Formats: sequence, C-alpha cells, structure tokens
Amino acid sequence: MTVPVDLTHFEGTELGALDKTLVKQTLSNPPFVHIEGIINSRVLPLPSTRRRIIRSGEISRITGKGVDQLKDLGVTRVFDFRTEVEINKYKTATPQLGDIEVVSAPALIVEKNDGQFKEALLRFAGDGIVGFLELYTDILDQGGPAFKLIFEQLRDKPDEGCLFHCTAGKDRTGVAAMLILSLAGLDDDAIAKDYALTRIGIEPAREMILMRFKDTLQAPEYITPSINAFGSRYETMLATLEMFRNKYGSIEEYLKTRCELSDGDLETIKALLTA
Repeated sequence: MTVPVDLTHFEGTELGALDKTLVKQTLSNPPFVHIEGIINSRVLPLPSTRRRIIRSGEISRITGKGVDQLKDLGVTRVFDFRTEVEINKYKTATPQLGDIEVVSAPALIVEKNDGQFKEALLRFAGDGIVGFLELYTDILDQGGPAFKLIFEQLRDKPDEGCLFHCTAGKDRTGVAAMLILSLAGLDDDAIAKDYALTRIGIEPAREMILMRFKDTLQAPEYITPSINAFGSRYETMLATLEMFRNKYGSIEEYLKTRCELSDGDLETIKALLTA
C-alpha cells in the first residue's frame, strides 16, 4: 500500500522535528524501503516494475541485515556520488557488501574550501532557490561522467537492481533521480514530489546532519541559509526542472552531450524504464 503524503505538512519544517507518527507511517510504506542502517532509502517511482532502482543517503552504517535486505531487493551494484575528501572528512567509508559491487562515482568534483563554502551558503538566503539552482547547476556540469555510469548500468543490466547515494540522498542523488525520471517520461509534478519526500526520509538522521552544520548555525548571518540548505521543497525541484530545460535543453540532449550516450542507448534505456 502506498500512503499518500500531503507535502504541506512539511512546509517550514527544515530543521524542526516532524510528527513521529506521520514519519513512521510514511517510512513504513512505498516508495520507502527499509534497509537497516541506511536513511532515506526509497524506490524510484518508475512506470516499469521490472527492476528496483533505489535512491538513498550514505550507507556507511549499513548492518549485516541491511546487506541481506539489499540483496533481497535485487541490488547488485551501488554508486557512491561522494568524493574521497568528503568520505574521509566525515569518516563514512562504505563497508564491505559481499557480492554487491560499490562504484565510486563522484558527482561534484570541485571541492570548496571553508571560505568558498560559506560564500556559497549565503546564496541560500531568502527562499533558498538561488542557492539550490547554483548547486544543481554545478552538479549537472560536473556529474555527467558519474551519471553516465548509472545509465550504462540501466542499459546493460536490465534485470539487476542498483542503488545510488550521496550523503543525505538529497542533492546529488536528487539530481540523478530527476534525470532518470525525466527520461522515463514522468511529469514535473511527480518528479518534484519524489524530491520532496527526502525531508521525511532524512528525519531519522536529522540530528546527525545538523551536527555537520553546527559551526555555521552559530553565526547569525548563516542561520537562515543553513536552514534553507537543509530543505528539499517541491518548489525547488520545479525551479530546477525549468532551469535544466533553459540551460541544457531536453533530457535527451543532456544525456547525449554530458553523458556521451547515443540515440540508440537512450531508446534502449527508455524502453526498459517504461516497459
């Protein structure tokens, strides 16, 4: 059973705790899937139910039971969008997953120093849209080779499941999900709703994620931008989709130019996503 979620419940609650009953009910039903030790894990809402494509937050805390659950879901390969610098900074290396292959696929290659990070964070002031559009443009500009690996997986291994993740499963993961769902023909409303579910998905790790913002949350000028950067609002993805079309053209154009996929590749992948 899929529980319909009224996204208005989560407006203005980027840092505040959500209703525990509502969160538990939502996380216990599709599209969310429980994988012990992983946050924000859910199946992409594709027209085809032939295979499982799962998005999530980092998997460094996955348990042995969680590995077994991944296998039960048919996952044979995990794509990690984080950089080695990020993994080492937060001590969040991925453990051994048995027969499941872990592929390093950094989707945001240019690292920012502290000054550059704080300058970029200030762009999330106001409603935060400007900051997100700049961040997602960076991901789209730099992440082509990483996203190519996932689309090649979808093309070459149609009967195998996969999982892709970053840290919270929100930004790099959200952009990757946007690309896959766009190619599958989902409309903007469906893509934006999938994106917005992240606010619920990360609730169990809210305190841990807030700790990573603890320094900037001490400075008054960074409080609102930090709060906004934590969010995943429906309107943000709608604005991202508009930016995407204005800057990159169609999803097919992006995948051909940035991911070096052919027309034949796209026809094959699209058919597999929708069959």
